[in-house]
Amino acid sequence: MKLIQAKTHLGYWVILLALSACRPAESEAVGKRVDANSVTVSVDAVNYQHDLDVQYTLKDASNNAVGGAIVGLLEGPGAKNCCTLLPKKWRPGLKYHLSWEEGGAKEISPIRQERTLELPRYSAPGDLYVLFYPNHEVELIASPVEPGHANWAGREKAGALTACVARLSEKECRKHLPKYRPRSPDAVAAGMRDTCQEDAIIQSSNEAINRQACEEMQKECYEKWAVSDKAMCKPTYKD
Repeated sequence: MKLIQAKTHLGYWVILLALSACRPAESEAVGKRVDANSVTVSVDAVNYQHDLDVQYTLKDASNNAVGGAIVGLLEGPGAKNCCTLLPKKWRPGLKYHLSWEEGGAKEISPIRQERTLELPRYSAPGDLYVLFYPNHEVELIASPVEPGHANWAGREKAGALTACVARLSEKECRKHLPKYRPRSPDAVAAGMRDTCQEDAIIQSSNEAINRQACEEMQKECYEKWAVSDKAMCKPTYKD
């Protein structure tokens, strides 16, 4: 089973549940008074692997979950989590505990990876980025800019796909990429179409409930979702 795309009759609901389940409760930084020497920042991630998805949780020194998400291959940044406090002036000893699992097209690795990472020096505080590289290598960076920017401090300067193409090839880097960008309206619509096929509805244990849910989702797709083509809202749409 792939971390992001569940090819079952409940695929659409699995996508939604997975996305909500992997967002940790807001850190105690929310609502906590920020003193003059600290700043509140978001937590984000980039997956530089071209063949593995990642599901991670990041905790601060007080064991509070400050970030976490499912990050598809060559995906990120963009899944901002709220949040943690960083001192405006860097100091040594800022440590975070990272745990994650990796999954390919056919299975999730049974091995859970864990690291305690010390945040390297920064000149100005910014969002906290968790960076995943091949061979279980990781990096933690606080930065006001994202990968690809001239002032990005991470070991890999380019964005995930650009860096992959430079390392391997365009063909190799794209061969595992999903048809639609993960969590995009087009991807959600594709998941809905899988779930709302007539055979899937009939075979489900709650046919009436699922049929009604599919009708409501299609209506919302037509009216609210920013899909590339409104025809994608129909279960009969062919990719």
